[in-house]
Amino acid sequence: ASIIKIICQMLSAWYTGSYYLWIGIELFFGIIYSFILNWKINQVYPWLKSNVALGKELFKKYPEVTKYTKQLFMHRLGSFFQFQMTPFLVYAFVSLQMAAYFGNYSTVVEKLHLLVNNMLGSTEAGVGNLIAEGNAGKIRKVFSELFSLRMLIAGTVCFPFYQLLEPFITLWLGAEYILPREIMLLLVIRLFITITRGVVDQFLYGYGLFWDVWAPLAESVINISVAIIGGYLWGLPGVLLGGISSLILIVGIWKPFMLYNWGFRKNVMSYWFQFGYQLALDLEIRSPAAFRVFLFLVFMRLPHGRFLWRSDGSFNVLRYAGHARNGAPCAGDGGNPVAVAEKN
Repeated sequence: ASIIKIICQMLSAWYTGSYYLWIGIELFFGIIYSFILNWKINQVYPWLKSNVALGKELFKKYPEVTKYTKQLFMHRLGSFFQFQMTPFLVYAFVSLQMAAYFGNYSTVVEKLHLLVNNMLGSTEAGVGNLIAEGNAGKIRKVFSELFSLRMLIAGTVCFPFYQLLEPFITLWLGAEYILPREIMLLLVIRLFITITRGVVDQFLYGYGLFWDVWAPLAESVINISVAIIGGYLWGLPGVLLGGISSLILIVGIWKPFMLYNWGFRKNVMSYWFQFGYQLALDLEIRSPAAFRVFLFLVFMRLPHGRFLWRSDGSFNVLRYAGHARNGAPCAGDGGNPVAVAEKN
């Protein structure tokens, strides 16, 4: 249905150019979604009926629902403020033209983030059910596995993003819309943090840990303060440093600390051990990639070049296999970095 809606909007924009028709199609499909969703709920959960009067009674019986809703609203509002303020700050400290150029890059970043969230967001309900079972060992094992998966996907997405976004912008809009390389690096850092934060957020939601309503406020203050100072001194890179600084301090440091202390009841150093190990492994695997492309092109021009390239590839396969065999940390076995840190 989403594909059909997008096709209809594309056709309306191409043939009519009417904003009202585009919005009308969006509204029409939204109404259709609501009817289909209600029909499916009645079919799968016939016992689930909405009643306003009953809802008021249940709110009195379970007051924590209202409390958690207010706390979660503050977190959502902080996240919205965090990402929506950047274009205004870019316009204020650089120029309207640069804000438009940056918007092209931001669109691609947001779509990549949305793609990853759509792939991995379905695990959130399973995390809540897992926490409800109360098996601490299994909870930690699943967290380690999901975190490893997020790190793998983040590295897999960010490396080609850094290498291919400039050619994509050139083909899409033209070479005059290319931004400096340091902007690309800052966007990659922000994308990496936003992808890897997902598993920590899922477990925080599963434990119902929303009481740090000061965190989104602090995140917004850090973002604006650093962005104003950085934007005045360095322009667009300084504005982006504001968002990255707030993400590192609140999302990267505080959120894992909160989860481990009030959720897992474990030492947060085990998280940093796992994060550092997997980040180093990810960089070790991916950093030589560009160099290996260069080697491939060189080997293909040499006598017996194909044999040399295959030998090099076979050596790396054996090297990684031996690395895993000799006790490399991995989730779910005795070399688990989390387990090693907790034992120590």
